[in-house]
Amino acid sequence: MLWCEAGYSAFFTQWEGLKNMGNIGSGIGFGYNALFWNHFIVAVGVEYVSLNSSTRPTNLVFYKDLIDTEEDEYVMRYSLQKFVQLDRTHNVFVPIYVGFQTAQRKTNFFFQAGGKIGYMFSANYNTKMTSYTTVGIYDRFFDHFENMPNHFFDTKKYSKREELNLNRLQAVVSLELGVELASIFPKNAMRISFFADYGVLNRQSSEMRQMQNELVAFEQIPNLIHVNSLYETNLKRSANTTSFFTGVKITLLFDVTRSSNCAPKRKK
Repeated sequence: MLWCEAGYSAFFTQWEGLKNMGNIGSGIGFGYNALFWNHFIVAVGVEYVSLNSSTRPTNLVFYKDLIDTEEDEYVMRYSLQKFVQLDRTHNVFVPIYVGFQTAQRKTNFFFQAGGKIGYMFSANYNTKMTSYTTVGIYDRFFDHFENMPNHFFDTKKYSKREELNLNRLQAVVSLELGVELASIFPKNAMRISFFADYGVLNRQSSEMRQMQNELVAFEQIPNLIHVNSLYETNLKRSANTTSFFTGVKITLLFDVTRSSNCAPKRKK
């Protein structure tokens, strides 16, 4: 078997005021499919899967008490516009399936279920926002201070990519159903199917579950910020994060069995 797959993927957890929007996942793999008594399927293989997820709030606003160069106290307001965190992981899985298909015809229906054991060999997160704006608020002034870059009241862009410390070991339960078209290729077949993979292990490491950082860390320069990974902040309500991947899968099957020749030998 050779296959490719693509669809919707997401890492689900509970955020304070944030939403998991998901993203696009994809994968390729190869394996061996055995059919017993024309109906029962046993399949095993190896695949590479890229899982992606995004978390998008609307607008985030943060405040910090500061003192300006003239020793006057003020509050700096940081407004983050169209903030998004994109999580990306690269994984290797070993899937094992058992299933059933209809009798061999030109078009067969099939379904199979099983599990996958995997290893995440790379993960990173990319934080982006269209811009963030800093505004100064003084008690003794009616108007706010803005659009004054020399006084650190301005608008900046922000983008950052860093490694993501998720659990490496993964376990997934999987379901697949579709049709097998045997008449298109002589001695071979093509499957078109829908699949769903659900991770049963927590993606957050024990170190992550203990972190309670603020989302925005303020730098020494007032209008500069550093944004932490959402998994390391106090915005997460749940210490459990699961993966989900569903979509369409196309599989090519090549018949590698040898046909037996049962014709009797002719006498000389």
